[in-house]
Amino acid sequence: MLLVLRLMDGLKKYKFINMRVLTFLFLVFFTQLVFGQYDFNINESEYDFTKGSHHGFSIPIYESSVHDIEKDWKKLMREWHGKVDEKKHEFFADNASLKSMGENSFDTYAYCKERENSIDFIVAVDLGGAFLNMNQHKEQSKVFKTELLRFAKQASSNGLDSKIKKAIHTEHNIQKELDHLDKEQQKLNHDIEVWQKSIKKAENDIEENNKNQDLKKDEVKKQKELVNKLKLQKQKIK
Repeated sequence: MLLVLRLMDGLKKYKFINMRVLTFLFLVFFTQLVFGQYDFNINESEYDFTKGSHHGFSIPIYESSVHDIEKDWKKLMREWHGKVDEKKHEFFADNASLKSMGENSFDTYAYCKERENSIDFIVAVDLGGAFLNMNQHKEQSKVFKTELLRFAKQASSNGLDSKIKKAIHTEHNIQKELDHLDKEQQKLNHDIEVWQKSIKKAENDIEENNKNQDLKKDEVKKQKELVNKLKLQKQKIK
């Protein structure tokens, strides 16, 4: 993580790399860093399904949702030519086939079980008379476990892609809000400049007004003196 932060800090000196690019790079490096810490161990055991207990496989999937995992699994089963049916979040794929698993078709049963920080994906493979297991079907089990591991990692990666997309969308909205605040601040600063100029003009006008008042006071005083002088002259006529 420290290496990633140092790299981002170093890239900032290049003016042509904006913060959006830096954010994207951070998300990419962070995804790779965290993804390497995930545990994709496959467990093989007996699991409960709608129609009974069957031998199957379980693998944890991270950063995704039950809905998205189910969607990804249905897509994969259709790619394997299986006819998918769903009942109460348990998926049955009829007559699926995969060349690396052999020439015969097979059925799969699958469902998700939510955990605190992951989702267990549980699947059983009916080969027709027997359920896939390492003891009896070693090579086929290896192939299927490889495919199951690929599916779990891809589903986790898809989940992270979705989160990255949402994070970038949120970042975009926050940036828009920041841009709006910046424009608002520029307007306020402009208003302050206008108001300051108005205040300065008003102060100058007040100063000029005070001078004019002083002049008018002198004029009033002189006029009063003239009025009094004329009144005295009038008294002399009597």
